[in-house]
Amino acid sequence: MSEIKYPKVLIISDCDFHHGTDATAITLRNIFSGWPVGNLSFLQLKSYNVVENTVENKFILDSRNLQLGGLLTKLRNNSGNVTGTAPALVVESNVSHLQKLKQNLRLSVSSSADMLNYKINNDLIEFIKDHEPDIIYLLPYGRRIIKLALNIKSRFGIPILPHFMDDWPSTIYMDSSLSLIQRKCTLKTLNTLLNTCEKSLVISDAMKCEFEKRYKKCQFFSLMNDVEEYLGSSEDDNRSEEKMSLCYAGGLHLNRWTSLLELCNIVKDNEDIHEIAIYTSQNDWKNVEQYFKEFHFVVYKGFIKQTDVLTTLNNYDVLIFIESFDENIKQYTRFSISTKIPEYLSLGKAIIAVGPSDIASIAYLKENNLAIVCDDTNRVEWKNVLKNDLTDKKLLKKNIENGKNIFFRNHYRKTQQHKFLEILRALKINKNEDSNH
Repeated sequence: MSEIKYPKVLIISDCDFHHGTDATAITLRNIFSGWPVGNLSFLQLKSYNVVENTVENKFILDSRNLQLGGLLTKLRNNSGNVTGTAPALVVESNVSHLQKLKQNLRLSVSSSADMLNYKINNDLIEFIKDHEPDIIYLLPYGRRIIKLALNIKSRFGIPILPHFMDDWPSTIYMDSSLSLIQRKCTLKTLNTLLNTCEKSLVISDAMKCEFEKRYKKCQFFSLMNDVEEYLGSSEDDNRSEEKMSLCYAGGLHLNRWTSLLELCNIVKDNEDIHEIAIYTSQNDWKNVEQYFKEFHFVVYKGFIKQTDVLTTLNNYDVLIFIESFDENIKQYTRFSISTKIPEYLSLGKAIIAVGPSDIASIAYLKENNLAIVCDDTNRVEWKNVLKNDLTDKKLLKKNIENGKNIFFRNHYRKTQQHKFLEILRALKINKNEDSNH
């Protein structure tokens, strides 16, 4: 078998590839797992870097590297750090008028700062020359990072492969009347990117269909979140009639907690359920724990490190997947497939999904018969659906079998990495052909 040839890739993002615990950092590490260290380099964008960079193949840019960087550094100390951070992509709808005003003001400041370009200094030029990337892998989220990638492409002739994890172009600055000009400039820069790029990655087939309608000049490929191996047992479920333990693991922000609360209200009289364990950050739980105090079966169990997620989830009978019904947030998440889905499917467990029917994650679980789905189409029947389906072993077994098939088709790491490599190789070949003309 011939040795795999990995292109040299410059990753431009705002996440910490090596130490980040957020979903984006985890996804990136999954995509590039097994990649030769010498064939990866990182351009990380931060608000204000106070930690010495100890990673040889990483270059850090912060607000001091921007146009007017000195002024922004002073403003940063008095503005709650909004001048250099990534722009807010979505605003929750169920907040007070005062909170909304504060969000609008902060958004106006951060969106205005996002209009400023990074200065490409000699150190950055030397860094790129030293690593000689074949391709720029870009996680775009606003004008500034896109403009940086376009400037590097123009200077070095390196093709860009953007990867969209969510539909931020639909939501960015939409809820702020003070940021309409910034929105227009951001979308104009995005159009320039996608008119320039030959190919782009998206997180789901639903997003692929939507983006193909919007951006005609770019070819889109769906690259879904993956897991290294299938861990589900092939043995029949011989669990006795004892009560079931359910588990939710993940963030409760973006109004997801309201969907979980609704589920708890529905099952509070269900005698088949012993426990709903919740694993989330202390900050997320602190913000909402008051709403769950009445439910004796809800137990907060802290935060799970990513390395322990699958082992921990494997201890439960049923896994809970939730999305928000908030209309603003739906616009942002409607084409995304959560990292939770491949993790859940890999364990061969029964799944309860709660969320709106018109977003990709819920539709994916429903259309492929992978979960017991509680959405807006059957809301009045949730109690009966859960009571009946959770005790229907034949149904649960069929869902798990479907999940195994879908896992190997769409979420098995070896398959997804092969697909990713083929896309990168095609870009590299086209780059070499263009340079020879």
